[in-house]
Amino acid sequence: MLLNGKQHKSNYSWNKIPTKILVNPETGQAEVFGNGGIFGDTKLAEVGANDEWKVTNLPELTKRYNNLNGTKLTEAQVEDIFEVSGRKEFNNERAAIINKNSPESVRTSLATKQNPVPGVIDPKTGKKAGQTAQTTAPTPPEPAAGSDPNVGSAGGAATTAAEVQAISIGNRKNYYPDPLLVYPRSRKNGNGGDFIKFDIVTYEKSGLANSETLAAGSSALPGMEYRKSTRLAQIYLPIQSGIVEGMSVDWGGGELNPITAAFANMAFQTIAGAGAENGLSGMYDGFKESGADLAKFFGNTLNSGEANAFAVNYFTQQAVKTQGLLSRTLGGAINNNLELLFNGPMLRNFSFNFKLTPRDQEEAIEIRKIIRYFKMSMAPALSTAQLFLLAPNVFKISYVYTGKGDMDENHPYLNRIKVAALRDISVNYTPDGSYMTYQDGSMTQYDISLSFGEIDPIYENDYLLNEGLTGTGW
Repeated sequence: MLLNGKQHKSNYSWNKIPTKILVNPETGQAEVFGNGGIFGDTKLAEVGANDEWKVTNLPELTKRYNNLNGTKLTEAQVEDIFEVSGRKEFNNERAAIINKNSPESVRTSLATKQNPVPGVIDPKTGKKAGQTAQTTAPTPPEPAAGSDPNVGSAGGAATTAAEVQAISIGNRKNYYPDPLLVYPRSRKNGNGGDFIKFDIVTYEKSGLANSETLAAGSSALPGMEYRKSTRLAQIYLPIQSGIVEGMSVDWGGGELNPITAAFANMAFQTIAGAGAENGLSGMYDGFKESGADLAKFFGNTLNSGEANAFAVNYFTQQAVKTQGLLSRTLGGAINNNLELLFNGPMLRNFSFNFKLTPRDQEEAIEIRKIIRYFKMSMAPALSTAQLFLLAPNVFKISYVYTGKGDMDENHPYLNRIKVAALRDISVNYTPDGSYMTYQDGSMTQYDISLSFGEIDPIYENDYLLNEGLTGTGW
């Protein structure tokens, strides 16, 4: 058993499942049990001193959830629901027990430790664990002596790069009460065809390359695939026609005529010599060697008729401010060594179109929630002080193969999609050309068009890791 010593109990119903939560009011550790009934008391979940919840008996939790809610969800889906809503609700219940029964010193410790217990109120400050914002604006500090009142005092402000990056401008709240939405509702058990799954996840900033990563020889920033984000909700829609994948890389023409190349080589050798271990001596040696090479180049070419013709035409063009003399006098042009050069990767875009037709009132409500979730997730949020805009939530999109009865299995013959931002949404409420509703006001059909853009480019290495090994890869 996780708990030792004194315990406090609270009965709580989560998603129609009667439970009881046992809490140690001194450590904050807690255990959740399925409460009696035809199933008996069974431990379902626990949270330790590190404040990480884990489901301890997933098959039992899944059985109770499906029996009491009339669903046929998989264990993975029930675990996702627990992560999204169960953890939050049991945290609130645990905090209520601690706030009521724990002494002030213990509450202060639990609210201010490295992994604080969410919702526990620190008696010294009156704030909940992790809370930094105030309900009323604080009084601005007086300017320091001799400071510019238009700039303000630097006292107490973040001064180092690490402190600046650590400042939180606010956290987006979870406004997705239903963590799982499926259309058609009759296919919640995974039967009847494959799906496109949209996981709504929080956007996490990449930060900047710090001294530790640079010292380790890396200047790369972590892609969204590898940043720790929180899943807020899942939307399952049927795969429809028009699955298209496109990929492109930026290549562009580059020119370098012989004279420019000669001077570029001289500059390169000189600068490379300056970076050598012997400093100025290396720079001088590089300059001397490249200068000798340059002299040989001009000595050889200037003795040729082509070089003389080029010089005459070039300086004549400069004198009379005209172009194209080489073509007019010699019937040719200077060799510019044109070459197709690699410039970098390009980000991919994906578009999806869905026709959603509600067959009953419950499905009409489900479609309404799906549309709201898509629109809400692509909208930015205001920071606490409304000085910043917080990046919208983003999406992890995947094709789901349900042939084995699993609604979380990646399709073995389709492509993968990296974390993407919803850039555009279009909803047609009258796709049939006329206004038609059911008795409760629901539209008879909705047409939804979604346009996504991947946040990170695709690299060759991605095909050798994780999802890149499944199906056709990224």
